[in-house]
Amino acid sequence: MASMDHIDAARVRLHYLFNASFEKLDDALSNASTTGYVGNTDSSPRLEIFHKLNTRLKHWQVTGVDKLIWLAKSPFKSGFLCDAMGLGESTQALVAAIQVKRTMPTRSGFIAIVTRAGCVLQWVDEIKRHFKPEHHTPYSFLDDPGIDKNCRLQYNIVVSSCNFRMAKYQDLVNFAVFCHAIASYGVDETRKMCRTKLE
Repeated sequence: MASMDHIDAARVRLHYLFNASFEKLDDALSNASTTGYVGNTDSSPRLEIFHKLNTRLKHWQVTGVDKLIWLAKSPFKSGFLCDAMGLGESTQALVAAIQVKRTMPTRSGFIAIVTRAGCVLQWVDEIKRHFKPEHHTPYSFLDDPGIDKNCRLQYNIVVSSCNFRMAKYQDLVNFAVFCHAIASYGVDETRKMCRTKLE
């Protein structure tokens, strides 16, 4: 059971994150007395990733990257980036994800970007355009289900479409159903059932 101190600290965090206006939240996050509860969100002077970019980020993008990194390290482990369209959210998300990945243990997996099919090449272009050539991070985009899973692990970023992910998930569900059917009916009977479904 959680102690009262932990419960009170969680209530303070939730109050500052959800009940206060944005100005009050920004003031609270910069106030020294509350940083013990919610953590420090100002990390921009310390981030070396900004020097590896071709693009100079706007001040709101730097703030967005800082907040995303803070949210990834907070007890919430996630957050929302809710800027209006055209303000560079994809760049902010990409920079923050790469920075968080660099601070993780070396055996951490790849950054998975799942987007609409029409936006896959846009994400690949974002990677090429915003990072200096000497600092390009290895990336791949998935459109072929035959790509070996182990091959994906050599990339830092893997971009795929929602449709591709849903198809892979459906394959996994079908395989699980097939395994349960084998356990219940045996291999031969299950194969007969699968053949009659296909015909």
